[in-house]
Amino acid sequence: MSCPFSRIKTADDTKSIGEYPSIPANVTNRFLKTGFLNGILTLSFRNATRFSRERFVTMIISSLAGAIGNGVSAFDQFVLSLFHGIAVRDSGALAELSSFLGLATEKGILFLFLGSALLPFKKTREAGVMLIGAVLVSAGIAGALKELVARPRPFQAVGLFADWWRLAGSSPESGYSFPSGHATVSMAAAAALFFAGHKRVGLVALLGALAIGASRCCLFVHYPSDILAGFAVGFLGALAARVAVSRFTRRLKRRGSVSRGRVSR
Repeated sequence: MSCPFSRIKTADDTKSIGEYPSIPANVTNRFLKTGFLNGILTLSFRNATRFSRERFVTMIISSLAGAIGNGVSAFDQFVLSLFHGIAVRDSGALAELSSFLGLATEKGILFLFLGSALLPFKKTREAGVMLIGAVLVSAGIAGALKELVARPRPFQAVGLFADWWRLAGSSPESGYSFPSGHATVSMAAAAALFFAGHKRVGLVALLGALAIGASRCCLFVHYPSDILAGFAVGFLGALAARVAVSRFTRRLKRRGSVSRGRVSR
């Protein structure tokens, strides 16, 4: 079978015609219209499918975010209601103790002093460096998250939490709520001491961190979710400090062994 688009000859084969056979106009128009419509329908179907997928994913994410937000809100209200019940039966001593813990651990200064006190001694020098590094790193992350999330404190809310805060008799504090800076630095210090090998001291510091976190809820200056987030940030900051100090220590040991080898030669 010859190709329909090959050169054709006349009947007497005397001369060739360098033209392709013509296609009827109605066939051409039908082909163009059909191809154009098919292209439009295909493109529309693909866009609709992609839009449906994107919309479906967006709906799923929005639903999950809403469910998580509702769960966190319910958890915060439940825990704060427990502290409110304690404040109703308490004569104010718990609020005073909570205020003292807050002032003692403000900005992590207490833990920085503790880390500085460990630096002069060789046995505790690594723990001091790790503690200072953990507090500084975690405090920096917490400060950035505060500005990013910009969550108001419980006593700044109109309604139930504000009434509970007035009943507790605590003082207002500035800055945002999420995450708790006190919980962050206290957990960073406890985890750093534990990572440095001082497990008993780290366990005591961990109990202190839990007490500090509870005191922030007792004063209604933080939500419980702020405390948990602060604990997580403090732990991650201590973990980062541990990795950095361990790598730095290994490098110093390698350099010391190399220099000793050169001297012995």
